[in-house]
Amino acid sequence: MRNVLIVFFSLLIWLETTSAQEPVYPFRDARLPVDVRVVDLADRLTVEEKIGFLCAKAPAIDRLNIPAYDWWSEALHGVARNGKATVFPKPIALGSTWDTGLIHRIADAISDEARAKYHAALKKQGFTKRYEGLTFFSPTLNIARDPRWGRTSECFAEDPLLTGALGTAFVKGLQGDDPNYLKILATPKHFVANNEENRRNDGSAAVDETSLREYYFPAFRMSVEEGNAASVMGAYNALNGIPCCANPFLLTDVLRDEWGFDGVVMSDGSAVEKIYTHHHYADSPEEGAAKALLAGCDMSLRDEYREGLKKALLAGMITEKDIERALFRVLKQRFRLGMFDADSVVPYSHIPASVIESEAHRKLALEAARKSIVLLENKDKILPLDAGKKMKIALIGNDFQRTYYGDYSGLPDSNQTLYEVLQRRYGDTVDWQWVAESSREEPVASQYMIRGESFAYEGKLGLTGYYFANGNLEGDPVTIRHDHQVDYRSAADADLAIRRLTEASVRWETNLHAPVSGDFTLIFRGDADLTVKIGSRVYQQKSGEQPLAITAELDRSTPCPIRIEARNIRLNGNVEMTWKWPSGNVNMTPERVAAQSDVAIIFLRDDLAYEGRDRETLAVQPHQAALVKAVGKVNPNTILLFGSSAPLLVGELAPHVKALLNVWIAGQGESEALAEILFGETNPSGKSPVTFFSDEKQLPPLDDYNITHGRSYQYFKGDVRYPFGYGLSYTEFNYRNLKVKNLGTDSLLVEVQVSNVGNYDGEEVVQCFATHSVWEDSGLLRRLVGFQRVYVPKGKTIFVQIPIAKQPFERWNAESDEWVTRQGAYKLYAGDQSITFSW
Repeated sequence: MRNVLIVFFSLLIWLETTSAQEPVYPFRDARLPVDVRVVDLADRLTVEEKIGFLCAKAPAIDRLNIPAYDWWSEALHGVARNGKATVFPKPIALGSTWDTGLIHRIADAISDEARAKYHAALKKQGFTKRYEGLTFFSPTLNIARDPRWGRTSECFAEDPLLTGALGTAFVKGLQGDDPNYLKILATPKHFVANNEENRRNDGSAAVDETSLREYYFPAFRMSVEEGNAASVMGAYNALNGIPCCANPFLLTDVLRDEWGFDGVVMSDGSAVEKIYTHHHYADSPEEGAAKALLAGCDMSLRDEYREGLKKALLAGMITEKDIERALFRVLKQRFRLGMFDADSVVPYSHIPASVIESEAHRKLALEAARKSIVLLENKDKILPLDAGKKMKIALIGNDFQRTYYGDYSGLPDSNQTLYEVLQRRYGDTVDWQWVAESSREEPVASQYMIRGESFAYEGKLGLTGYYFANGNLEGDPVTIRHDHQVDYRSAADADLAIRRLTEASVRWETNLHAPVSGDFTLIFRGDADLTVKIGSRVYQQKSGEQPLAITAELDRSTPCPIRIEARNIRLNGNVEMTWKWPSGNVNMTPERVAAQSDVAIIFLRDDLAYEGRDRETLAVQPHQAALVKAVGKVNPNTILLFGSSAPLLVGELAPHVKALLNVWIAGQGESEALAEILFGETNPSGKSPVTFFSDEKQLPPLDDYNITHGRSYQYFKGDVRYPFGYGLSYTEFNYRNLKVKNLGTDSLLVEVQVSNVGNYDGEEVVQCFATHSVWEDSGLLRRLVGFQRVYVPKGKTIFVQIPIAKQPFERWNAESDEWVTRQGAYKLYAGDQSITFSW
């Protein structure tokens, strides 16, 4: 029947196009059902071409006039790695907004920019390269279960409901609302329990069924069932001993059979290769590829399928039908993206390039930044500052003079530093005195070193290290690896120890991206003969001599290539690279400037964890803590702006400052938003989506995935500095008349009155938590069941209604493999109100 339909439609098209010079195939006819078009195209492909479509770099098929296409594009908080784009706050900051509508609007703006870039690239060159496509690897729906995880900044929250609600809004915004076409394709990642960097390539997450169902699955489930995500990315790691990208329980039993997913499963990075090389779950690359395909992984991101599936097919490990099953899923999404249709019928094909970092999108980025910043401390109500009062304010810290967006970012034209904004907005009444936080020598952090495009698969931040088993960089390196810093300690380097090197030499290469323009002092020291090339200039130093100190004039807008060669490294020798930033007025210290000022504002960042690196500690860097204590000692009116990728132990800083604003990484609107909050033009309204702990020693080990052992606010019984959902305001909100109405067997309606009894207009996040005696017996303290962000003018009262689904009240029964809802009395909390109810 299928072939009859194809012949019939082909005949109709032939009759309409007999005068055309080139044949018009049925798969090109937008009037036909998508499934018919998919079958027609698939039947015209060779086996090799079919396999090619299952690789991220799909080759061109000239005889069918199909251009090459690269599946890999990024949009974590804006179109990334593709030039100019609006940069929104990182997801951990977006999570602080608790605003699903805002997240949807942000994703809608991102997809507009992505569409405009795609069509411009396609028109210019006839095909699209990496980062220019319509298939995006976002959002990250792994949960922020442990702040030591290196990729915490990519998460929305530590709570399943909040993560799922924001992630689903993001997916919907990316994919659009047309019934036939996707605006772009969203890919929630990394499925599942992908919460470590140190073991991400070869580790296995040991997760009990209850933790999996109640904590790690829900956000992904929501994105599929409610968001209709068209793609999902499998994770590097294994789940209970089986690699996620070769795990039929995950990719078929749960994702497709239980949740009804009918889209494309894409592997992470080189995850298919790692099934063989790292997890040793297969005896050959082709067996690893076969296991992934048969488990339900449709595509390989690093193109391992190209050779792996060919060999697996020849060896009888898979059949052509197995390939076609994945092919149909892949082709269907490409048809839904309009890749085989004329622009005239694709509703998103005419989005103009003018939307890219448009004024509307800049305003949206500013709105997001305003709502994401969390006020943690405000003693004596020192904030907001009075913009009309003449005063002298010390600005202490390098971060006043730079912008920082983190990884997976675009390059906006509007890059205002906080110093520039403060001078422009309040320079008439405030005497600003800026000084660098210090001229201390410190390691060059990986965020200022960006490797070439060819290393994007492994991560671009840091350096590429080439290690040789001789003293002269001769022959082939014994290993090539991704290093985050030049901090080589041969005796402690386990990777090299297993090679028993008696002689060693290393070459590191990267590009320096200076955070500010000025004269940096780059310092190289080590038990080796050093040759350093910075730009076009070459410097040398013999082993045993004084450290090599180089003054380099760096421009923050121009990357500077750098190469470090260390020859004849002594046995158990060391090699390291550090630097000193430009220090501003060298005659002024932070303490001196602070002592002479009415107010001192310190701006510090800590982003020492990232993809590929977990945190060793949640403690604030010692030199930063020392600076805060020293400044707070000489000026009691000290305000701290702290930007971090995770909730650190900022409690040790709080006694030394009057106000503490947690900035996260708030995107290109950050500087404007901070200025507005400092001077009261915007009322801070961010609520932390994660817990700020008091003592990291009370946390379970990073590789412990059992949520009952103290994960998140739901189960943690230790000391907390700032709880989940916490955030101060310049005004005060009162709650009263809390009510719960049953709307049948599957939903509730929470009603409450919220009054603004303070002196500022403001936004409040109404958070509803539930408890049950049986929950508490199992260690579950409380659970977020609903939330809503509302605006309340000063002196006004609003009536808030929050629909709440039954799902957050369900618990997984591992014995019967089903969801159950406990009978009896529940207690629901909203603000300082509580009420008891039953289903």
